This record gives sequence, structure tokens and C-alpha cells, in this order.
Amino acid sequence: MNEDDLRASLAERVVAALPMAVVVLDAAGRVRWASDGVEGFLGVAAADLVGRDAASLESEELAALWEPDEWIALSPGGKPTLFHRFERVGEEGERILFLQPVPELVELQREVISLKEQIASLNLTDAETGLFSQRALNLILEPQVARSRRYDNPLSVIVMAVELAEGVEEGFRRVAQQLKEQLRWADLVGRDRWGRFVLILPETTRDAAAALAGKISRRLRESGLVSECRAGLAEWRKQDSASGLLQRAAESLLAEAAASGEAVSGT
Repeated sequence: MNEDDLRASLAERVVAALPMAVVVLDAAGRVRWASDGVEGFLGVAAADLVGRDAASLESEELAALWEPDEWIALSPGGKPTLFHRFERVGEEGERILFLQPVPELVELQREVISLKEQIASLNLTDAETGLFSQRALNLILEPQVARSRRYDNPLSVIVMAVELAEGVEEGFRRVAQQLKEQLRWADLVGRDRWGRFVLILPETTRDAAAALAGKISRRLRESGLVSECRAGLAEWRKQDSASGLLQRAAESLLAEAAASGEAVSGT
């Protein structure tokens, strides 16, 4: 084996070990070479890609490889997966495409950041607390429900009603600040039209949401900000819409209040 062959063999082994798929397109847009990793990531053998261009592929989904998008969604093996796609241009005009699957938590972080930016641009905030408004909550919850429907991941909502302690100034704003301090980066909190606080908790089961609600209630009472704090919660079910999930959490709050003989606004 000469030196050039040795270098090529070594390069192929290095590429095969990378946690990504690599596809090389010639100047005409045809696949010149593909790493063995494409089968595991994209569900198609490397040999079946060589010589193909976007127009000759049987899979319309794989044609997204030729598009300039930074993020592409593919379904190898029937499971939807987000890929980070980036490319380099070689000396002879070929394009080297790198496709790296994005872990679900990274995808969630990207979606949450995008949601917050969209809501901020629309100025959909509650005037008294600075939290997301009812309309913003509706916009936020829709993609979270869609994501749980796609991946069958847990999603919970807490609806919390608080009664301020006597004489507390700017109490609801201070409660809002305490809520934000006790939530994770992925969690979102707003205030609905009845003045209740609504917590949207991705990747959270009902039991974990109940534990969080209990912890928040204790800390709010201990802070002296509130005299009473009640919470209702619901975990997403496969038949739930965003509005249905919110409704079940609100009904849980009302049921708890009714059991204690108290009145809570909203349905």
C-alpha cells in the first residue's frame, strides 16, 4: 500500500468513527462518496447514495440534504430526528456535508429559546408581573404539545392560585420572580386571564410536577408573600390538545379548592 492509499484508508476510518454522517457531492451535485455512518443515521446504505443527485432519489425526505438549511428533520427507521447540517466547499468545487443528530434536550433548548424570542417580539406580557400573558401561554403550549405528541415525552402543566399576605407591596411581581428562580431553563411561566400563575414543564411527569408544586407552595408561604397557595396540575395525554391540557390543570385546581370549601376563579 502506497502512502496516498494509506492516508485515504486512515481518513476513512477516522470519518467512520465520528458521531455523524458525511456525504461528499461533486460540482454537479451528485454523491461522490458517503461514509458508512449514513446507514445508521439516515437509514440508507452509502453505496445506494453514490452517483445519486437530489432529483434521482426515491426518498423526497432525503432530498433535504441538498438544501442549504442548517437544521433538517429526517425520519430514519420511522423515528423523527433533527439533524444539524453544515458543509464545507472543497478545492474542486465539491461540497462536503456533515450531518449530526441533535439530542432531544438540545432540540428542546433550541425550541424554547426560539419561543421566548418570538413572544418577546410580540410583547405578549402580563403588565403586573412581566410574565407571559394568557395569549402568549396559548402560543407557547401548542408546540410543546406537538413535541410530546411526536416523541411521546412527558409534559405537565401547573395552574397556581395565590392569595397575597396582607400589606405586601408589589406582591404578584415578587411571586413571579420567586417562581422564575425555582424553575429550570426549559420551564415557562405566565399568568392567565384570571390572575393565576401557569407553569409549563417540558420533560416532566405528573409526579415530578406535584413535587415541584409542593415545594413552590411551601417556599411562597415561608417567604411571607402569600397567605394561601393552591395548585392544580395535569400531565399531557395522547388525546390532549394544548387547550385541553390547560383545562384539565384548571379543573384540578378547582376540584382542590372545592374540596377545601374555597372559591377560585376560572374554569
